[in-house]
Amino acid sequence: MAFGLGNGIGLCGRFVDKDDSWVWKLSKDGGYSVKCARQIIDNSLLATGQQVTRWCRIVPAKVNIMCWRAIQNRLPTRSQLAVKGIDIPSVLCPSCLVAIEDVQHVFFKCDVAVEVWKKVASWLDLQIPAIDDISMLLDWAEASISDAKKRKVVGAIIYTTIWMLWRFRNSIVFQDPKMKKSHIYDNIVIHSFDWCMNRCSKCGFLCSFEVLSSFLWIRVTLILRFIKSFRLCMSCHLELISISDSVGGVGYDMKNTWIMMFQNQIRNRQKFHY
Repeated sequence: MAFGLGNGIGLCGRFVDKDDSWVWKLSKDGGYSVKCARQIIDNSLLATGQQVTRWCRIVPAKVNIMCWRAIQNRLPTRSQLAVKGIDIPSVLCPSCLVAIEDVQHVFFKCDVAVEVWKKVASWLDLQIPAIDDISMLLDWAEASISDAKKRKVVGAIIYTTIWMLWRFRNSIVFQDPKMKKSHIYDNIVIHSFDWCMNRCSKCGFLCSFEVLSSFLWIRVTLILRFIKSFRLCMSCHLELISISDSVGGVGYDMKNTWIMMFQNQIRNRQKFHY
């Protein structure tokens, strides 16, 4: 009885004269926060790795996320789909139909990717080494380019190149009409120029004469393609007029037909921009 009374007296000594409150023991100050809970859950469930998450502020978030997935080997390439047990007709690269499609092949080893990287290297006047890993390529750019502004722009162009190669691959598999190989480099120049000029006010490197002349040449090429499409629409329009005259104009609304064909031509040209 005496032992129990002593324990009761000691327990009463721990009480304090204030209202009861909840205490979060997993934080230092005892207060609960969603940030603290998330950090604890992430540390216990997520796998830890040595790779640092890369984020380029010049390019949009969709490009960063896609490149991050490529670095983590989380893109739905045909080899990855086969590993996950998804039934696909072939695991070969849809662009070259020679080798198994994986991340390294799509972005570096495929004939299409090799030609694109050669054009990008010639455009930037850089000797890009033979690397088949995105992280290693970005590390090389950071180590070999001393100027900070130029380093940022080159990194953004690398991200844009990877993104456009993946878009070309998806157009081969899913889209009709498919993107032409000759348009990959054009889109890389246009997108990287627009993003650097609009999303990075300090990227003066891209305003150099060589890069600007390349950009203007691509713009001129696109204008010539537009004129060619316009001439094609006009020729189709004249052919339909002759057909309409021969059959008495039955069932033909020439104005609406020409407008629809012209809009389709423009839509096909702009489908792979933004």
